[in-house]
Amino acid sequence: MEGRLFLVKKNSARTQSLVQLQIFSEGHEAIARHLKFRDQLITNPVLAEYYQNLKQSLITEFPHDHDKYSQGKAQFFAALTG
Repeated sequence: MEGRLFLVKKNSARTQSLVQLQIFSEGHEAIARHLKFRDQLITNPVLAEYYQNLKQSLITEFPHDHDKYSQGKAQFFAALTG
């Protein structure tokens, strides 16, 4: 995504992401959508659990296909932030 820097810190074996950081340029149009998504997960534990389960199922289904994993999450993100 143009205007965004995405950083990932992995464990020492490089098998698991420990931290993911997104940095957007000031005023980027995606900031509001990402904050809305975050706030919905914080205020709705059922939704947060569903999202966690979705991510687990996607990583199981697509352990070596980051694009398909991301596409599955993107559909959920779009449904909440549409």
